Formats: sequence, structure tokens, C-alpha cells
Amino acid sequence: MAEIETVTHPVLIAVTALPGAMFWRENSGLFLTLDGRRHVRAGVDGIGDIMGVFNGRAVAIETKTQTGRFEASQKHFRDKFTRSGGLYIVARCPEDAINGLLG
Repeated sequence: MAEIETVTHPVLIAVTALPGAMFWRENSGLFLTLDGRRHVRAGVDGIGDIMGVFNGRAVAIETKTQTGRFEASQKHFRDKFTRSGGLYIVARCPEDAINGLLG
């Protein structure tokens, strides 16, 4: 939860403030239904923590703490996403995301 509070939320707030931007928090993984009887898979393995569009281009932002590392599924998603024309950004702070979008 610390990563969400200290990195993901500040990044999401920063990028949604940009003109021409539409971003949302993307949850993925295996979840238990409210009645606890079954598991439901949501999202795509390795998908960015924040997804959206900036000035007409698809964007995936993976947020990491200063010591956070990539999993194989995240690398696989990044590679397929960028080969398809999307912009993929690794952000350890809001400035990383803004620089990735504007730079």
C-alpha cells in the first residue's frame, strides 16, 4: 500500500492535471468475490499502474518506489505496448511521469 500512497497517487494527480490528458488507475490481478466463493482475474498481466491517453497517444505508467524492480510480466507488457506504438513510462515520482510525457 505504501507504493500506492507515496508514488502512484501523486503521479496520477500530476498527470491528470495536464491539458490533453486522460488517465486512470488500472487495477489488475486475482481478486476474491465479495461472497468469498470464487476468484476473478482482472486486467492484463504486467499492465501499467496508470493507463490513459495524452494528446492522442496511448500511455502506460508503471510506478515504482526508489528500490522497486520490474517483474517479467511487466517487461513483457512494456515491450509489446511500445512495439504497438504506446508510450511507456517508469515513474518513481511525479516529475518522472511529467518528463516522460513532455520530453
